[in-house]
Amino acid sequence: MASRSKLQSSDDINRIICAEIQDKQKNLELYEVIKESMIYGPCGAAFTNSPCMVDGKCLKMYPKPHANLI
Repeated sequence: MASRSKLQSSDDINRIICAEIQDKQKNLELYEVIKESMIYGPCGAAFTNSPCMVDGKCLKMYPKPHANLI
């Protein structure tokens, strides 16, 4: 990728990417879908009551090892 095409800062990224959670009062169904499939909270030994925890392990396999993508 040419360096002029690369995003140089977090502000550049924020100008392109925007994410917001749906208003629970206006669109409950979509809010629930987003909450269940896209929002991930803490889990592990310190948070054994998290919904993703089954038999002491995270169903989404967190924590994941660091991946150096650069």
